Amino acid sequence: MKDCLNVPARESSDELSVNGGNAVRLVWLRDMLAYKSVGLSNKQLDFVVRGYLLFLLGCTLFSVKSGTTVNVTYLNLLNNIDEIQSYGWGAAALARLYRQLGIASRANAKQICGYLTLLEAWAYEHFPFLRPSPDPTYDDKTPRANRWIHTRNIPGLQKNSLDVIRELLDMATVDKVDFDPYHSVRDSRPLQEYAFFKGCLCINCIFEPYMPDRVLRQLGHVQTIPKRTIHPRSIVRRSRNVTGYRVDYSGSVEQLEQWVDSVLSVATRGNRVFRPWDMTPEYLEWFESVSHRIVQNPQNRKLAQTGPPSDGPYIMSYLEPYMDQSITLLDAHRVISSIYHYCKNSTPLPNAASSRRIAKQRHDPRA
Repeated sequence: MKDCLNVPARESSDELSVNGGNAVRLVWLRDMLAYKSVGLSNKQLDFVVRGYLLFLLGCTLFSVKSGTTVNVTYLNLLNNIDEIQSYGWGAAALARLYRQLGIASRANAKQICGYLTLLEAWAYEHFPFLRPSPDPTYDDKTPRANRWIHTRNIPGLQKNSLDVIRELLDMATVDKVDFDPYHSVRDSRPLQEYAFFKGCLCINCIFEPYMPDRVLRQLGHVQTIPKRTIHPRSIVRRSRNVTGYRVDYSGSVEQLEQWVDSVLSVATRGNRVFRPWDMTPEYLEWFESVSHRIVQNPQNRKLAQTGPPSDGPYIMSYLEPYMDQSITLLDAHRVISSIYHYCKNSTPLPNAASSRRIAKQRHDPRA
């Protein structure tokens, strides 16, 4: 702190000692910087700039749960002021946010930290039914997060609870999701090639996987089954307890510096989408084998189902194998029953491979 902020050693020691030895209070940082930008030499001005940037990082990209302190290890990134603008701050913010999302997934987690403005804005962009009111004065030359008027409540919801939001997500059909909300501004803000980088992002000692082949539709491509998953190097602890979460991934700064060597190939990116939700026939079957289609317990629903889901593409993918085949009345009854229970209870439909196999067997006279 002496070299970066010109804070006397005794004062630095006193402040660090009351914050775990590796952090300072934002209010202390603010008071220390107040009214110190006039009549300074270039070297003195550098101290103020570093202090202001550390304060800014603590309020935004690398915020903590209390919102009152910032880790002083980030000063290492601010030592050379001339290089700061060349750093991948977006990648660093994502790495820490991914880590915090992992910690927040534990059963006893009650809070989350990190760059939550990014997470909130991402949710507004992709899930229109969660959006607050748009700001009519928004200028598309300003940050996208400025599109919305801040509110504590989602329009149309009497109670903005976690259970209600989970249920809204479960009830959402593909036509209710904006897979590529930035499509209309690609001329002025083109998709950069590094968006297709596949590897680990990092900040300090945190390495977290970034896998664009899992969200190809967000990048304008047909979603396929990912070819390779980045697995943890070691899972030291992944308990239900927040304090017991420890998952380590292999990564290196060198890979980030040579990111061009780690982007998805044109073949892996695949075809461009015709409809925003386009996916290969086998993708949904794979997804259901590794994840969950719903997150809310159906017995705890708070919102009344207003009607059957309009998840046309999902139902069409189930019906497609039967369209050009002759099937028995028994099979027809089974198909209708499956769709009925899906619409009523969100019971997953039989996978596409099973549907194709049954339809083929019924059509083949040798079966």
